[in-house]
Amino acid sequence: MSSVVEQKVNGLPATKQGSKLSPDIEETVQGILEGIEDLLASLEESASEYGIVSPMMDEITKAMKTILEPLPKMTSSDFQAYQAASIQAANSILRTAQDMLTKAHSNEEELVALAEKMSNDYQAFSSSVRGAIASTVPKVAASIETSAQALGHACLSLVKAAGIVQSSPNDNLGKKDLVDNSRIVSDKANQAISALKAGAKGTQACIDAGVTVATIISDLDTTITFASVGSVASEPTNDSFANHRESIRDEAKAMVENTKALTVAASGDQEKLAETVQSAANTMTRLAKVMKLAAASLGGDDPEGQTMLINAVKDIASSLDILIAASRMVAEDKNDKAKMGSLHEAAKTMVVNVTSLLKTVKSVEDEATRGPRAAESTIEAITQEMKILQTSNPDETYATPDALIRSTKQVTLATAKAVGAGNTCKQEDVVAASNAARLAVFQMLHACRGAANTAKTPEIKQQTLDAGNQCATSFKSLMIQVHLNAKQPSSDRKAKLAEESKKVASSVGDLVQAAEILKGTDIRDANDNDVAENELLNAANAIEAAAKKLSALRPRAKAREADDTLTFEEQILEATKAIANATSVLVKIASNAQQEYQGKVAVSENSEDGVWTRGLISSARKVAQSTQGMCESAHNLVHGETSQAQLVTSARQVSISTTELLASCKVKKEIFGDGMRRLETAGSAVQKATNSLVTAAQINEAQAEDAEVAQKQDYKLTGIFAKEVAAQELILKKEKELEDAKKRLKMIKKARGGPRY
Repeated sequence: MSSVVEQKVNGLPATKQGSKLSPDIEETVQGILEGIEDLLASLEESASEYGIVSPMMDEITKAMKTILEPLPKMTSSDFQAYQAASIQAANSILRTAQDMLTKAHSNEEELVALAEKMSNDYQAFSSSVRGAIASTVPKVAASIETSAQALGHACLSLVKAAGIVQSSPNDNLGKKDLVDNSRIVSDKANQAISALKAGAKGTQACIDAGVTVATIISDLDTTITFASVGSVASEPTNDSFANHRESIRDEAKAMVENTKALTVAASGDQEKLAETVQSAANTMTRLAKVMKLAAASLGGDDPEGQTMLINAVKDIASSLDILIAASRMVAEDKNDKAKMGSLHEAAKTMVVNVTSLLKTVKSVEDEATRGPRAAESTIEAITQEMKILQTSNPDETYATPDALIRSTKQVTLATAKAVGAGNTCKQEDVVAASNAARLAVFQMLHACRGAANTAKTPEIKQQTLDAGNQCATSFKSLMIQVHLNAKQPSSDRKAKLAEESKKVASSVGDLVQAAEILKGTDIRDANDNDVAENELLNAANAIEAAAKKLSALRPRAKAREADDTLTFEEQILEATKAIANATSVLVKIASNAQQEYQGKVAVSENSEDGVWTRGLISSARKVAQSTQGMCESAHNLVHGETSQAQLVTSARQVSISTTELLASCKVKKEIFGDGMRRLETAGSAVQKATNSLVTAAQINEAQAEDAEVAQKQDYKLTGIFAKEVAAQELILKKEKELEDAKKRLKMIKKARGGPRY
């Protein structure tokens, strides 16, 4: 530095005499330049832990101190947000440490830039981790604080080492120090991430359990769909409902205990919450499994009883989903009284649903109480679903006003069933009406909520929600009357049914009117979606019609064997019915999945979604056509007008068209979500039923071939035996002729008087 100053001082006289001493000026300037170069070289050589990187180290040190400072008042206490931001910053520090390790052996000049990035990352980390520490329990906060400070010290050492290596690229000891410190930073960052995750272990367990329960609900929905067409049967067939009664009671009792424990754990530490919520999810998995087995043991001849059982366990799964969500909210903010109130309400609902399930299980074996129990269960389910109608959900999907109008048609049909059941008071009618009512009202409420989200104004949205709520309330009143009639019929109560049904009709009209108002505010162009949905519904109706025709088909009159085994024609009919039912379920689920997709996107004819919609329509038509063709082949086979090979070919065509439909749906797999799992389950059922038919046909064909060979052998043996008999007969005939000839000769000789030669 002094050499530069000296050169500048020496240059002053020379500058004053510039015109005469220009060579001296040039010499002085050259000296100044050389002095500056020496200064820069000296600065580079002195760049060390207190050189270029010292400002970065100062920033890290300041950030470490801020971690210990309390948060300002009115600051958010959302641990999840702080946790996510802290983990993101820690991961960024991890990546930067790895980059510094790489650059130490290739591009040393980039190390300081990476050190600056690490300094910035740690500052962001300290800011968010400060909030995480303030919004969690003391034990977890202490762990996070310790790991955050340790990470800060490791970052300081690594930044210092980076400065040394950049200033002295050939310093092997400096590079070794950088490598060691990089690994230490990675370890400390991972420890900090683990501490942060431990702070939300229970919350994360709630998220994971929620996914598990959602999968269970989806699986139960699929089972209900199959049960409605009589396609749920037990294996082995000698299973009985009594075999599962005790298991159901044990799991139901365990669910009540889990509910109590979860209510307490939500306001406790994260470790206990994680353990409790996982236990509840495991209990739900076991309960759903045993209930499915119990329903299957009733056999396909009792689809309404099966549906009743699965609905009962589905109610518990839905309650658990709400309970887990409420527990998570309380765990994130234990001082919020409103959230705690929601948790207690969810726990009460769970206990009510478990009690309802036990009553339903009892009624299955007591047919005299089946109807009232089914009606009571439906009333409770509608009440709970109505509570969800008004709640907000950021992940809410959309539905078109036309979808809402279509849902009211099912409500009208369910109303007619309910009135009919209330008049006949037959147990099977009440159960069927209750199951239909639950499905229709649930679909209406779901469509109402989705359609309301398309409203332009809050007033129109609320009007739609109110109309849906009133419709559900009216139907609930109707079911209450059906329940009373089923328990104790009377002429007055039957007359009351007509009044309640009129109220339902009036509320349905109001809901349709609300949907018409929505049409004017709906900004979505759902024409292609509507076409797709209508085509899917038409395909489902066509398959149902073919299945009904098939169900009326009977094998040709034929002498039965001594045992009770099914004839080939009966086996073929059963397998064909199974395929038809499975394809019916498949197309229904595809229609439901398409409804989920509808409203999420605006579809135009030439867009990618428009092309996909047309492909979906084509696939659904092929499934319907191939199923109809298979039913015709089965009809012709039973009447002796075609071969079994034709039926097998038709069944395989159903399988192929089913695969095409699944492939079309998988294109939008990320949108269908749970619907895709239901589709895959239904598709597997079609494949299984098709394989059963083909196997039955192949076995019959093999048996027929064996019989033909045996018959040919019999014919061959019979022919040889016949020829032998004929030959023996000929011998006997000739022998008799010989005897007769001898007798005639003897008589001739006797008549002549002796032999003559």
